[in-house]
Order: sequence, then structure tokens, then C-alpha cells
Amino acid sequence: MKLAMPSLKKVALVVVGLAVVVLLFLWQALPRILQSQAVKFVAEKTGHQLVMDRPEFNPFQLALRLGKLQLSDPDGKPLFGFDGLLVDISGASITQRALVFDAIRLDGPAATLVELPEGKLNWTPFLDALKSKEPPPEAEKKGLPRLDIRSFILAGGKVDFADRRGLGAGFETRIEPLDLELTDLSTLPDDEGKFKIAARTQFGAQVDLVGQVDLNPIAVAGTFNLADLQLARLAPYLKNVLPVPPEGVLGLSASYKAGSDGDKFDATVDQIQAKLANLRVTVKDAGGPVASIDSIELKDGRFQLASQELTLAALAVTGGKLALPGIEHPPGFGALTVEAIRVALAERNAKVGRVLLTDGRLQAMRQADGRIDLQEALKSLSSSGGGKPAADTTETPEKPAPEAASPWRYRVDKVEIANLGVVLQEAAVKPALELALDNIAAQAEGVSENLQAPLPVNLSFDVRSGGHFEASGKVVPATAVADVNFKLNDFVLKLAQPYLAAHTTLTLADGKLSTQGHVLYNEKGPNVKGEFAVRNLRLIEPGVKEPLLGWRTFGTRAFTLTQKKLDLGELRLNGLESRLHIDKEKNVNFKRVMKSSGDEKTAAASAEKAPTEKVPADKNAVPPAPTFIVEI
Repeated sequence: MKLAMPSLKKVALVVVGLAVVVLLFLWQALPRILQSQAVKFVAEKTGHQLVMDRPEFNPFQLALRLGKLQLSDPDGKPLFGFDGLLVDISGASITQRALVFDAIRLDGPAATLVELPEGKLNWTPFLDALKSKEPPPEAEKKGLPRLDIRSFILAGGKVDFADRRGLGAGFETRIEPLDLELTDLSTLPDDEGKFKIAARTQFGAQVDLVGQVDLNPIAVAGTFNLADLQLARLAPYLKNVLPVPPEGVLGLSASYKAGSDGDKFDATVDQIQAKLANLRVTVKDAGGPVASIDSIELKDGRFQLASQELTLAALAVTGGKLALPGIEHPPGFGALTVEAIRVALAERNAKVGRVLLTDGRLQAMRQADGRIDLQEALKSLSSSGGGKPAADTTETPEKPAPEAASPWRYRVDKVEIANLGVVLQEAAVKPALELALDNIAAQAEGVSENLQAPLPVNLSFDVRSGGHFEASGKVVPATAVADVNFKLNDFVLKLAQPYLAAHTTLTLADGKLSTQGHVLYNEKGPNVKGEFAVRNLRLIEPGVKEPLLGWRTFGTRAFTLTQKKLDLGELRLNGLESRLHIDKEKNVNFKRVMKSSGDEKTAAASAEKAPTEKVPADKNAVPPAPTFIVEI
């Protein structure tokens, strides 16, 4: 018996018919099945609610479209949703033996992320429900699936974030619009994918992330930029530390590179640039001390994960000021610069090339009662503020002390102060004395954790009313040992007029002090050797042009001062000019210029009238100080 072979025409018709049936199934039946099964699976598996439009699949274009989708928790609170999804599969998937997508586009995605008090997220119940209860079988290690996405676009997205934990409770923000573009994202060997992420947060920050990624092996590189981050919007996170929200705008940019060769992962962040502008922080309570800084800039930073090393070209702080209650002229500075910073975290070692403080200003007044206004105002910084949390008095079991880590080592090659101005006022005398020091410059080299090492130091300043001082030498911080040479030129003595006016009617018309020498300070106390001279001194009586007392020079070429002794050596007086006048009532002009005190006279008279009594010796009395010897 001979079997009849089906004709080619019949075979073709059968194939075409099957294809039509498959296409009709994919076009009409499959979307309905996907919709119903997805809704049912989510409800039965997780207890959450899924609402979605019916998908549309075009078998001729291999494109899947889905309209709106919304995922909510059992209470109806939204978790995730979007307005539209397009997945366009490429026919090249067959030839490349990979899943190739010509385009994937997600429009209007919206996600809600909430951190709960127990340390979980609002997504935790949903994700836990999807986990398999059976442990996964041990699978043989395989590479990444073969995947190639030629274009991925996320448009008009938003993320709502809320913190319900204790520290940041009440903090809420929204990131929108969130836009993401990926091109040529592939797990195929030697394929690199480019991506771009752009987002603006509800508190004004703009985030841009651009780069390229290679998934086989894993490697990513690109740039990151953050602009216009408003610190005031972070108030809920800082309310337990600062009573008033800080002000300021932060910007940050960097380049990054990370990857793994299969055995070792490494990451590098470099070209780090950051700037915090117009920073204003209320330190204690509203109306209390306020610290303000014009800008803080971080320049050319770099961090490498493998070496655990951070380097910075410079950290610059400009326009610092501390406003204190009751202080008319608050302390501040023009610029603080820290250069050539290197921090080796693994080695616990830090090195700094230079620290420079410029254009600092400081003014303080000692009141008549002896209190210093600036010191009293600074006490408000140490007192507890309303923003600090109450101390926890709950007893906790003692834990074994952790093993002590090796101490940090540090070194600063040079510390400098330039153009510092200090004004010191004394209100105990009338008129108030004011000592103004300008152009203060100071230097120290080789500052480190080794406090036994001698530090080369230099100091100089100008006295605004006249005079210049400079000193140089070495100081040992640990023992306060100092070996310093000093020099003071032409210090104008008119500055002492308020003290002279308190006891006499004289005017200090002229006079300058100059001195120089060497100071050695150690455990034995000070030992000063040098010379001094007071030149062109002129003391004038009221209504008289000629000086009551004056000279051209008065001083010594060699004096010694120790803790117990002052040796003035040979005192020399040149060009003495004095005027002695005795009137007919035998009053001497020297006595006439002295001011009398009614209180002193009364006290003296009372002392004369009071009977003399012997006071018994007090066994607890402090013994008198050692005799201080003055030799000329």
C-alpha cells in the first residue's frame, strides 16, 4: 500500500493557519490572561491590590503596551504606579542569542517609600510575601543573562519619601521630575551602555547622573552633580540637634569609577568639588548665638576604596562670624584655608600641608567688675539648649570595653595666622583704655601628635597707637618650655594715660618704650635677659607748657628677670628735664598734681582713731610670699 504525501500547498496552509491562530492568541487572548492573572496573583500571594489597564500586544511589531497601573497596600495606600509602559522587542534576539530590546519606555512612574518606626519599609510586607518559603537549591555559578537594551527611557517620574522613625519623624519630601535615559545597556562582552539620570527634589535640589556601564564584567564610570540643596528643608532630621533650621545652599559634583574583575571590587571618586554657601546656624535657641559662614568649598578631592585614602587639594572657609548676645563687634575671620590634605584611613594617619587663617577680628572689654564681656557671652554656647534631647537615665548592662585601636597620627607642616586684628578695652579706668593690635602674624611648623617635639614659632604685630613687636624661637607644647628672642620698638606710652589720669592731673604728652632680649621658660620659671629704654618722656601739668618731668633716654643695657629677682644692672638717665616749684605757702608742684581721695582720707582718719589691738596669729594663715629682690 502506498501512502500519499501531503502536497506542499497543504503544508503551507497548515503552517499559516497555525501562525494566524498563535498571532490571534497573542493579540487578543494573552492580554486578557495577563491582566486577570496578575491581579489575582498579587491579591492571593500578598494581600495587596493591583489595578491595571488591559495590555496590548502587537505580534507583528513585537511590542507590548500597558496603560495605567497602580499597586496599593491592603489599606489602599499607594506603593507604585505608572501612566504607561512600552516594551519593544527586537528581532535581533534570534541572531544574537540574547534578549534584545529596541526600546523600553516608562511614563509617569510614581513610587512611595516610607521608613517605619520598627526599622522596616512600607514595601517590606509586599516583598516578604513574594519570597519563597523553601530555601533555593544550590545552583551552579553562572554569568549574567545575555541582555541588550538599546534604549531605556523613564520620563516624568516621582518618588515620595517619608520618615516615621524617631530621629527624622515628620520628614517628608518628593523627588520630581525624575528622568532617566539609558542607551546601549548590555551584558554582552565588550558592550558599554550609556545612561543619564536627572531629577529635582521637592526641597529644590537638582540631581544629574551621567555615565556608562558595562555588565560583563561589571564596570561603571561617569559624573555626578547635585545643585541647590536647601539645608532648611532638612529641618526634621536636625531638630534634635539644632533648635532653629539651618540656612544654606549645598552643591556637589564628582567623577566616579567602579568595577570588579570577578575577584576584587574597587571604586574611585575623584574631581570632587563641593560648595556650601550662605550657611547660618543658630547654636542654642532662637535669639541666641548665631554662626554664619559665607562659603565652605572643598576642592579637587579624591577617594579610593582599595587604599582607603582621601586626598583634598584644599578646604576653604570664607566669611566666618559668630554673633553673640550683647556683643557689638562679633568675632570673625575673612578666610580659613587648609591645603594639601591626605587622610589614610587604614593607617590612621593624616597629613596637612598648611593651615592659614587670615583677616580675623576679635574685640573684648573688661568691665569695671572684672568680668570680660566676650567670655561671658561665650558661656551661652556651653549651656544646654532646648534642641538637645533629654539625657537617658535608663540603666544599661555593662558591655566589655572594645579593644583599643591604634591612636591617630597627624602632622601639619605649617600653621599660619595673617592680618589678625585684636582690640582689648579696659572699662575700669576713665576714659576706657583701648589697646589695638593690627597685622598680627603668627607661624608654627611641624605641628603633630608628638607634643614633646620643639616647634619653631614666630609672632609679630603692630600696635595701632604706635609700636611694633616681633618674636621668634622654639616652644615644646607638652612641657610649655620656651626659648624665644623678642623685640619691641617704639611702643607709644600715651596708651597708659587713663591709668595716670586716675591718680594725677598730669598728661603723658610723649614717650616711647623699646626693649629686646631673650626669654627662656622651663620648670625653673622664666629667665629673661635683655635691655630696655624709655625715650623722650614728657609729663605736662594742666595749663603749663613746660614739662614737669621729662628726659631723652632712661634705661639699661643689661637686665635680668627671674622668678625671684630683677637685676636692672646699670641704669642710665640722659637729658633730664624737671621743673620744681614751691609757692609761698610751701606747696610743692609735685604734690599739687596728685589727686586726693575722700574715701582714702576717711579711711586713714578712722584707722588713726581706732584703738590698736593685737591680733592672734592664725595657724591656717597663708605664709607670706618669698622675698622678691630688685637690684640696680
